[in-house]
Amino acid sequence: MVVSRGRNQAVEKKQLENLILDINVLNVIKSIRNPDLGLQNLNLVNKVVDSIQQPKTKFLRVRCNDCGNEQVIFGAPSAVVKCIVCEKVLAQPKGGKGSIKTKILEVLG
Repeated sequence: MVVSRGRNQAVEKKQLENLILDINVLNVIKSIRNPDLGLQNLNLVNKVVDSIQQPKTKFLRVRCNDCGNEQVIFGAPSAVVKCIVCEKVLAQPKGGKGSIKTKILEVLG
């Protein structure tokens, strides 16, 4: 029973953190609607924006060195990525971000 009590406390703590975040988001929305609320709300906006996690990996538009075909690949592939035209290896997994073997034209979103 001690284990389940610990789990319940952890769940309650997470729910409380989510509730506080929801209240902060509501305050941000109110401050956007009423810009006269001052600098405090600007700091709150910055805290909320900073707390939102951003993805560490992106999609990449690449060009095959052999045939010139352009395609979009994931920057952290879990399998070998080959060109759909000539089947040359474009990217290999390296335990995190992939090893890109061709020219990157653009980083997407």
